[in-house]
Amino acid sequence: MIKDRGQYCRAFLSCGSTRLFQINPDVCISCTAFIPIFHDPAKLPQFGILPEPKICTKCHKPKAPTKKYFYAAKNNKADGLSSWCKVCVNDASKAAKKLAQAKKDLADLAQVKADLAQAEKDLVKLVRYKKARVKKIQDKQAQVKKNLAQVKADLVQAVKDLVDIKNTILIQTV
Repeated sequence: MIKDRGQYCRAFLSCGSTRLFQINPDVCISCTAFIPIFHDPAKLPQFGILPEPKICTKCHKPKAPTKKYFYAAKNNKADGLSSWCKVCVNDASKAAKKLAQAKKDLADLAQVKADLAQAEKDLVKLVRYKKARVKKIQDKQAQVKKNLAQVKADLVQAVKDLVDIKNTILIQTV
């Protein structure tokens, strides 16, 4: 037979139980806390009647509707507390920070990629310019060699003409 002992959970701040204990006065039937309990409801903290537990809309766990478990929310007229518990708000905040950092890193990576592509284009232009410059210099060298060969040929012909003139003069004088 279940006997109503009229005792309240000592861990009521974590489970929010206002139910009476029926089986074992040392075990809360709501949160299964094995904690020595208040045997006299008059010794409960000065809350008067214990409030019903508030259920977090994110994790769906019941918690005491206090600022220990929920942040204050001005827009919530019912109890002045946020709908998510502090743990869920903190987890969501950390996840949002990680997401923002990942987006920033992605944007930085995209900028580095764009800079690298521009540097590659500039390098291709520079290589083309250098190749054209080398080609121009090689063409000039070839022209100079050709001109030098022509000058050598003209000089050899001039020397031959001078030798012929000298031989002609020597023959006439003899």
